Amino acid sequence: PTDGSAPPEPSKSPGKQRGVWGQGAELYKLLESEIQHRSSSSSTFWSSIIQFCDRVPGAAGYFSPKDMTTPLHLACQLIDNSDIGPAPEEQSTALDGVRALITACPEAVSR
Repeated sequence: PTDGSAPPEPSKSPGKQRGVWGQGAELYKLLESEIQHRSSSSSTFWSSIIQFCDRVPGAAGYFSPKDMTTPLHLACQLIDNSDIGPAPEEQSTALDGVRALITACPEAVSR
């Protein structure tokens, strides 16, 4: 506003908005859920991440308004956590998932 007042608050949180930002929140929640449920990430899970990045590359640029983490941060947590990280035979697919996130949003590496 030009009258010096503060801009109005958005009516929806970023994660509920449509478009790439909303799809980024969906990608983020998919990864976050895998961490929270302490799932052992399968090749099917990582294939879904790769397909998501292929379908909506901009979604990988999403960041959590709460703590500024990106889908790439969560993917790395999944791989790094020895309790829930991928089984040895799944590691290649997990790394392909991380590569897909980096290819879709190279800027996420420096966030």
